[in-house]
Order: sequence, then C-alpha cells, then structure tokens
Amino acid sequence: MDAFILRHGAAELSARTDFERALNARGRAQAAQAVKQSAELAGVKRLLVSPLLRAQQTAEIVLELIGDRPSQTCDWLVPDARLDRTIDELSRFSEESSILLISHLPLVAELTEALCGKPRGFAQFDTASLAALSGDLLAAGCAELRWIRHAS
Repeated sequence: MDAFILRHGAAELSARTDFERALNARGRAQAAQAVKQSAELAGVKRLLVSPLLRAQQTAEIVLELIGDRPSQTCDWLVPDARLDRTIDELSRFSEESSILLISHLPLVAELTEALCGKPRGFAQFDTASLAALSGDLLAAGCAELRWIRHAS
C-alpha cells in the first residue's frame, strides 16, 4: 500500500481559535504545488483529514486537482493527537491501496518517523511538505519512506 502524509499549507498567524486558522494565499499556492509536483497522488483512493480549518482547506485544494475521492474527517489527526492512537486508527485502512493523510506538526513528522522506524527528528516537514511511504501495512516500523518533497 502507499500512504502519503501532507502537512497543510501556510496559514494565518492568528484567529479566534487554532481550529479556525485559515490558509493564507501562500498556503493555498503551496497546497496546489504539492499536488502538482506529485503525480502519484492521482492514485489516491481515500483522504483522511484533520478537522482543523487549514487542513480541511488543503483537502479541498487536493480534491480540486486530483478529482473527487472519499474523504473522512478524523479527530485523531489533530496536531496534538496521541501517536499510538493515530497508528491504531490507521491500521483500519491497511486494505486501501493508497491513502492521503492531511494533518499538522508535530504529528506528521512523528507519524512518518514511527511508521518508518526512523529516529525522532529524522522527518522534517515545512508547510505543504508531502511524504510518500510504502509498505504491506501501516504499523510502527513497517513502512519505507520513499521521499519527502517540500513546497516553496
């Protein structure tokens, strides 16, 4: 299976709550660039998305560019989600051939490192950075990191 992990694009610095921080113009452009430079996303069968506004907006841009796909909002993809819970939840999607997760720091980095058996600090994610992983299942230490691409 293929799993792609995308950090949302750049967002406004402030809003009434962190959940309401929206993408700014740069973030919208970054999200589009991340998709356009990664033709492999055309094969994604399902999106799993954080409920925070900036992640939801990033997902909308992705879907505009790759076409409609099933999309699921997951409370276990918020920035401070427990890594063990996220990995447990992901195991339910191991039958999918290709998924895309859209989330936040620190979760995107910690998840990439855990799934690939890499040390803490190995995976560096800027806004709209996209990682590609492959493996037979989504479990700790069972995936291979193919690449991480960074938007400009």
